[in-house]
Amino acid sequence: MMYDLAIWLAVAYAIWLAAIPFAWLALGNLHDRGSAFARPLGLLAIGSAVWLVSLIGIAPSIGAIWWSILVAIALVGWTYVVGTSREEFSAFLRQRWRDVLVAELVFLAAFAAFAAFKANDPDIAGTEKPMDLTMLNAMVSDQYAPPADLWLSGFDVAYYYFGYWLFGGISQMSGIAPAIAYNLSLALIAGMAATCIYSLVAGFIRKDGGSTVRAMLGGFVSVALLLVVSNLNGLWELLALLGVGGNAFFDWLAIDGVDASSSGDGWRPTGFWWWWASSRVINTFGPYGEHLDFTIQEFPFFSFLLGDLHPHVMSIPFVLLALAMSANLLWSRVGWGWRWLSGHRAAVLGIVLMIGAAGFINAWDVIVVLPVMAATVLMKSYRENGYRLAAAIRIATLPLAALVGLAAILYSNFYFGTLESQVGFPPVAPTRYGTRLIHLATVWLPLFAVSSVFVYGYVAQGMRRGRLATVLARVSQLSSASLIWLLPLSACVFIYVAWAVTHVTFNDNFRWLHLAERLPVSVLTGALFTVVAGTLLVRARRGSSDAAQMSLLIAAVAMFYIFFAEHFYALDFFATRMNTVFKLYYQAWIILSVVGGYGVYHWLRVHPRLVGKAQIWSSAGAVLVVLLMAVSCYYAVAASLSKTSETSTRVTFDGLAFMESRSPDRLDAINWISSNLGSDSVLVESVGGGYSEYGRYSGFSGVRGVLGWTGHERQWRGGDVGWSEREGDVRRIYESSDTAVVRTLIAQYGVTHVVVSDLEREKYTEIDATKFALIGSLAYSNASVEIYDVRR
Repeated sequence: MMYDLAIWLAVAYAIWLAAIPFAWLALGNLHDRGSAFARPLGLLAIGSAVWLVSLIGIAPSIGAIWWSILVAIALVGWTYVVGTSREEFSAFLRQRWRDVLVAELVFLAAFAAFAAFKANDPDIAGTEKPMDLTMLNAMVSDQYAPPADLWLSGFDVAYYYFGYWLFGGISQMSGIAPAIAYNLSLALIAGMAATCIYSLVAGFIRKDGGSTVRAMLGGFVSVALLLVVSNLNGLWELLALLGVGGNAFFDWLAIDGVDASSSGDGWRPTGFWWWWASSRVINTFGPYGEHLDFTIQEFPFFSFLLGDLHPHVMSIPFVLLALAMSANLLWSRVGWGWRWLSGHRAAVLGIVLMIGAAGFINAWDVIVVLPVMAATVLMKSYRENGYRLAAAIRIATLPLAALVGLAAILYSNFYFGTLESQVGFPPVAPTRYGTRLIHLATVWLPLFAVSSVFVYGYVAQGMRRGRLATVLARVSQLSSASLIWLLPLSACVFIYVAWAVTHVTFNDNFRWLHLAERLPVSVLTGALFTVVAGTLLVRARRGSSDAAQMSLLIAAVAMFYIFFAEHFYALDFFATRMNTVFKLYYQAWIILSVVGGYGVYHWLRVHPRLVGKAQIWSSAGAVLVVLLMAVSCYYAVAASLSKTSETSTRVTFDGLAFMESRSPDRLDAINWISSNLGSDSVLVESVGGGYSEYGRYSGFSGVRGVLGWTGHERQWRGGDVGWSEREGDVRRIYESSDTAVVRTLIAQYGVTHVVVSDLEREKYTEIDATKFALIGSLAYSNASVEIYDVRR
């Protein structure tokens, strides 16, 4: 186990060292010149290069090619830096080596913590973990892009798979099996996310003149907000456990799985998967307890706790990389335009890779990366062109469009091929139900509280008398000083009115009362967006380009998406707002984690200047924020102990070790398939819906199967065109007594091996395995699994 850990970490450091020159050149305006972002940036560059050469057919995606490209990038980068900027680079190391060292210690601490957690909870079982391992196996087993779908032979993967591609690449470089790489990937993601957000926030604070100590404190706070802090569902669980609040309170709270009957060992609940409820807070129930507005509100700690290796988890460090690239662009001393592009080739390459890969890693990242990048470019251009909006737009648009166009071309195989089946029309629809204030507070109060410190700091700074009336007067003066405040307010009003009209027109549950019921949450979230966006615009007119301006920009994006999710949702396969709330809230959590750490710095800077009641209120607010953070961290501790105690698997990184005791025959068969069958083989095994035990032989072995989880295939492909008959054909292969029919179907799907295990016998009750011995021969068997070779 320690050998795998050491090798994995060594590869991660090889990527970091190879990419440091690229990061140093591309992110030269950051305090650490991008050293903390070298891993995700290097992984992005190496993975994109391997993907392109394998897509074109020049070279296969194998460990040797990944290493060759890493070495090439390292040689080019270090040769250039040493040859042209040796003294500058040496000076940077002399001045900033402590910053680089602290960021690396943050990486190692987070990596070690989450690696230890995964070693004690390694099982790739339950939820969508089998799907994630199937995707990871597909990246490793197929040598050319786009990779083959292991659950639908003859088809390529129809999902945003680039995150799996990147971590599958590390699996190939290290020689570590995907079932082990799965858990080490989660630890690496946590480590990269920690060092990226730490460096970003610490750099923001140093940009604005903050001390090293304050920069470190702000960075540590943001790491905690991102990877440890949870929503307030843990508080409700604790109150139920302590007997505080009766049935009436918890009925009013209406969070599925949280009630007054909670039991525990004195300080934490012990019910099976009690921690699950924290990700399903927002819901509306019908008169019979049915779910009317089932949504998901995962947050990063919950994702790592659950252990799904999903795109929204893998994308966290890359979203932070995109924010860093935007900040680097804003702080560049060279004016935006074609001259900037020609003079910043490394930064241009990084931006193109980041924009292009954003949707490829996680399609929802595009709505953060593109708006933040576009707003940054426009704000920079606005300042540089005499605060003339028309000129700023004209000068900003074409160079930015060129970058987006290059990114789209570079990854065109994905955007104009793989992704097409997942785009619906119309793209959005009005929400049928809204969020209750108590549910909104449960999800967002910890992040809102610590982020509000930043907003308060900018409203209160410069207030000599420190009275609340003075603060409100200043806000009023800013509001009346410019019509620019009407822009974000008008956007909110427009969205609410558009929702009202479409809700009345299209939603069959419409009631006039709904328009009033939505107002509290709509007004609250809209006001928060308006305040943040208005402050951003006012400061932009003054030429602000500091870290506060960047924080306001990304905070405005986060607040807009929280507001938007109340009114419209992406019309996807689910046809509800479930996925929209899930993905938009997740992006907002990442952003507000950045803003929160920066906000602590502002509180430390502003609080000593306050006097009288203002200082009292400020102190009381700080105490409240600390209490909220402590309550939020309670969930992390209690849930972690519960999760690790729910598995009986030995301490290991092997995600399939649980099968050694639960289903050893299946595990032995899977290992035989992995060792003896090649990429040209096709399995047939029992077919089932999502989250089932089916599809494991193909998914866990890396050998293609005729069909796996049918529901997920429909979700990825927007339907079952071209393969709708497969489920029935698989049943006929197993149950038909006509060997001619079976031979025809085997030939039709190119089946080379038939699996007959307890799963197949249970599902296909009329199975007669003797016919497979007549068609082919028995290639493998144990007490409960037989595998027939039917190639002849």
